[in-house]
Amino acid sequence: MRIEPNQQDVTNPFLPKNLFALFFQPKKFFALSVNYPQWSIVFSGYLLGVFTAMDRIDQKLMNLEISGKNNELMSRIAESWSAYWLSVLLIGVICGAIAWMVYGWWYSIRLRWSGAKNVDKVLARKVMVLQNLVYAIPVIVTTMVQTLFYPTYLAAYNAASITISGIFLISLFLSCWVSYRGVTTLFSLNRAAIFWFLILPIGCFILVSGLFISLSLAAL
Repeated sequence: MRIEPNQQDVTNPFLPKNLFALFFQPKKFFALSVNYPQWSIVFSGYLLGVFTAMDRIDQKLMNLEISGKNNELMSRIAESWSAYWLSVLLIGVICGAIAWMVYGWWYSIRLRWSGAKNVDKVLARKVMVLQNLVYAIPVIVTTMVQTLFYPTYLAAYNAASITISGIFLISLFLSCWVSYRGVTTLFSLNRAAIFWFLILPIGCFILVSGLFISLSLAAL
């Protein structure tokens, strides 16, 4: 059921209580207000870009591991924390801008296919970047902690445990739930939203995760 948020209040998503609500009480969070400090949305989009850059590096490392090939640039990035962080922080700017346009467009399309009329594309993009914080922040924070305990990113990548992988997967699934609660709170949708914002994303995550696991086992 759509809730009419307060149009006057401004919600800072990075305040601890609001960040907690975003992760674990998404309906309450999105019902607070649709007004957010501009910097918080820009920063959220940037964090999404940084996460995307980190994910691309992981995919490249996995492809190299499976193929047995070497890549000088990737070796430099993976074998130096300073090179790694410089790469993801710089590439994150470009990835964030692309995500804002492309992911935001796809988010608006799914809203229309879920019955939303006259979709506010800016609001859709805001919800999109905010729900992505649910998995971007755990990944970024975990990698920052790994920087303290491993000599290189490659060492951290090779030492990744089932526990860390589980945290990442839980964060991904949780972000789907946050996304669904966000759109159903702010937009008038029909039951198709369950498919477009829950079943389809979760199904894609499971499919991709299964593919990566199969490729990793095949490389052993």
